Amino acid sequence: MKPAACATSGLPAAPSAPTIAVAPHTFSLPNAAMLAFGVLVMHILTNFVTPYGFHRDELLYLAMGEHLRLWRMDFPPFIAIIARVSHELFGESLPGIRLAPAFAHAGLVYAAAFATALFGGRRSAQTLAALGIALCPYFLRPGAMLQPVVFDQLWWTLALLGITMRIRDGDSKHWMGTGLFLGLAALTKFSVAFLATGFVVAILFTGLRRDLLTKWPWIALIIATIVGHPSITGQIFLGWPVLEQMSNLQAEQLSHVGPLDFLSGQLSVGPVLFLAIGGIVWLFVSGRRSAAARAGESGSGDRGSQDLGSESRAKSPRAEDLGSESLSQSAQARRVSTSDSDPKLSDPSLRAATANRMTETELRSESWLKRGQEELPSMRDSDPKLSSADYRPIAVVAATAFLILLALRGKAYYIAPIYPILSAAGAAALDRLAIRISPARPTKVLAIAAAAVALYGMVTLPFGLPLLAPPQMTEVSKLLGQRSASNTGEALTLPQDYSDMLGWRELATMTAVVWRALPPADTANAILIGTNYGRAGALDLFGRDLGLPSAVSAAGSYWFFGPGTKTGSVAVVPTNEPEALKGFYSDCRAQAQTNNPWGVPEERSVQVYVCRGSKGTIQDAWPSLAGHN
Repeated sequence: MKPAACATSGLPAAPSAPTIAVAPHTFSLPNAAMLAFGVLVMHILTNFVTPYGFHRDELLYLAMGEHLRLWRMDFPPFIAIIARVSHELFGESLPGIRLAPAFAHAGLVYAAAFATALFGGRRSAQTLAALGIALCPYFLRPGAMLQPVVFDQLWWTLALLGITMRIRDGDSKHWMGTGLFLGLAALTKFSVAFLATGFVVAILFTGLRRDLLTKWPWIALIIATIVGHPSITGQIFLGWPVLEQMSNLQAEQLSHVGPLDFLSGQLSVGPVLFLAIGGIVWLFVSGRRSAAARAGESGSGDRGSQDLGSESRAKSPRAEDLGSESLSQSAQARRVSTSDSDPKLSDPSLRAATANRMTETELRSESWLKRGQEELPSMRDSDPKLSSADYRPIAVVAATAFLILLALRGKAYYIAPIYPILSAAGAAALDRLAIRISPARPTKVLAIAAAAVALYGMVTLPFGLPLLAPPQMTEVSKLLGQRSASNTGEALTLPQDYSDMLGWRELATMTAVVWRALPPADTANAILIGTNYGRAGALDLFGRDLGLPSAVSAAGSYWFFGPGTKTGSVAVVPTNEPEALKGFYSDCRAQAQTNNPWGVPEERSVQVYVCRGSKGTIQDAWPSLAGHN
């Protein structure tokens, strides 16, 4: 029954019933902004109270920032740029150095919520997807350290988001945004090759190949090349050191990782994994539905038959109209029977008031049912962009990257950048499913899922944020049955990232004590040798205030910084492998020792040696040290 009919019959108009389904494309900006801001604050507070210090990789990136040469870096220079800017702004402040990755993680959370809205998810679905990315350890921990990982995750997500908008809006100009973020990904990590390969496969085997006939994908390629080219020019100028780096990585670390390790490692993602699985399935299914919709439109008959069908439907009453009329008639009958049978309602004014209250109740129920029939069956039908969108290219990109990393025996977290976009799709799909299975309370289903995500996040929070001191962290690991191992397969009492945050300042302090004890005649040509990039980075970062010179190291990227100008007739060397020094010095003696019981095995006991009797200058030996780590 329509409100107009109620008014003409003298009955009160139906009150507005609550609406269950909102517009699928409505993005809840305040909600997403609040979650992103919460993540940012969480990281900042953590870095103020953490019992840990700088990670060994952070020490390297800070050193790379000090030796920044944009077009001659052996490593994609984005992280060195961020390190340089952060160091200039905040000095040695841990919260300041880690502010940029905290913003990147907050950006991921915001992007997940926005992507969910694009896929048709309501506010509750947007909250679910954003909460998953906010609390998942695969995103929390990278957001807590100055490493390229979290920036890589952000660029992948935004590149895929650009394609999502291209598909949804049908506007090929969105390729330009995708090109920008692919370029930033290339400037950040060479793993962009996996994402780029996924895009190539998606373009060749899905409807996106039609875009090749337009200028926009080619403009995107130009943008990506311009933004990301410093990573390639560095390789060209330096002789493609990435090849040796990948060979060393494969031999020393990835040889301990098998396909089952890669697959089982995805379980650490927690509930986000199930959202992502549902998301990739829905993305593939959306293509089939889109094709079926197009086929239905092409086979719907000629215009005359459609007009006939429309005219026939216009002349015949709809089922819901008949149902509404029947409901109204039955309501009127109950009002008459009730007023006639109850002697207390003999007063005309009481009878009129009771009739009005019963009318409101009946009309509210009728309005609710009718709105449910119109709004709940399919959210896709309420937005033509959703009903015609074929999101299979996104699924193809993600699946291609996953299979490549599985075949190459990559570490489990390497594939994490595909989870924000897939979990967003999964949250939107769950939202649709909730409306179908529980039309009266669809938000309740999403709330249960969000509670599961939050519970997992709270349980695993110590593994995502370095909050607990080593003894407490060890107890939590035992309680949850978590076993940690180093990149080389050695058992650890702490997660390796946490072990790699301990002992560096103490190492620099002990080395400074030995350095200051040298006679003035020795220090004239003495050098400070870092036998791995963590030690070298610690000596460089903390040594300035301790009166130490810059470290000389042949480890990894440090080799490209050069040997300096001193000949190295005397050397101060913190190491636990003195045998390696015998080829360069005839006399090496230990002067001090550091103890770091919670560190990785190679850093638990490091002796500081003073070496004399050099067998040549460090400049002469330098070319032979290339590639040593």
